[in-house]
Amino acid sequence: METQVKYMWVVVFVVSMSIAGLNGVEATHDYYGPCGKHDIEKEAQKLSPCTYAAKYWRAPVSERCCAIIEKKLSNPGCLCAIL
Repeated sequence: METQVKYMWVVVFVVSMSIAGLNGVEATHDYYGPCGKHDIEKEAQKLSPCTYAAKYWRAPVSERCCAIIEKKLSNPGCLCAIL
């Protein structure tokens, strides 16, 4: 009888840890946003060199702005979230 109780506790422990582990793995895909581990507000602040050119269509666009936009275009979901 004592062996059955120990076996039952081992089974309960293994099942509960399996359920907890599966829930943790399943839930991690929602943890990160469209910009991955990066905060959307911080990513938006990186676009600050482009604000003048975005506001005034005749303003010259800096090379730094173009480099930032090229980098953001590699992840369109993040760019959409920022905008």
